[in-house]
Amino acid sequence: MGAKYVSGIGTRRFFGWRQVDDPYSLEERGWVEDVGSTGSYYPLPRWLVYMCMGGWNEPIRGWTGGLYEKHCYCRSAHHRDGWNGVVLDSEPLYYDEFADGGRYRFRSVDPMISRFGLRGVAVRAPFPLTVDLNLFQYAACSVGELAWTPYADLRNGSCSKRMLDLMNTFPHKPGFFVYKGYLYAWINRMLQAGREPHVAMHCALEPYTELELFRAYRVYYEQLQREIPAPCMGDIVWPDQCDPRFPLENDPRAAHYGMWVYSGGLSYGGKTS
Repeated sequence: MGAKYVSGIGTRRFFGWRQVDDPYSLEERGWVEDVGSTGSYYPLPRWLVYMCMGGWNEPIRGWTGGLYEKHCYCRSAHHRDGWNGVVLDSEPLYYDEFADGGRYRFRSVDPMISRFGLRGVAVRAPFPLTVDLNLFQYAACSVGELAWTPYADLRNGSCSKRMLDLMNTFPHKPGFFVYKGYLYAWINRMLQAGREPHVAMHCALEPYTELELFRAYRVYYEQLQREIPAPCMGDIVWPDQCDPRFPLENDPRAAHYGMWVYSGGLSYGGKTS
């Protein structure tokens, strides 16, 4: 433990700086922040992110009928060994009076998810899924509902029965989409954040979210390569985080994932056992 300094005005106090070992730190787990990414935009169009993570089968359009072509707002973005980990958020100004007659830009098919309900945590590998840059595919069986269910039916998009079964093998049931040759696996964890333990920065990749997404990514990737017509045949290198046994007990990296290392017992929404 290092030193810590507390400053404050009246009864309001906060940590001015801190020098401690944080086992949940992104940097301790090897993630490097993409400079200038926080509060900026990630190169995914809003219409794509809002459609996939909102549960729609058609893009949400503005009052003129056009798509939200601008890039999605990025709360944080990091990379590690070529992998991208990004937190995609609703607009900084959540209400757009000029969009679609004054409707909120992000809308979900689930009424439990409010206008603040998009915080999509996504990962992307450094290698593409397909050589077909025009292929667009997506599917989700959960868009962030609080109600836990052992098996969720397809919410939006389309996929094989095998892919649907794979999504249901994970506690948070990550969704996926394929865009410009790359596969993205994601979890909308805005409302789930209040149910899960708060470790590290709640607007970044927590240890349990990271591992679930890495493991889902590999099984989704390998299954989709069997299904799509033009799979990429280049080199594929899977990091240890994609292995469900990671981290082993004697692995020094285990300390940086804390006590919430995913072992199949994570809570999902109201499920705590």
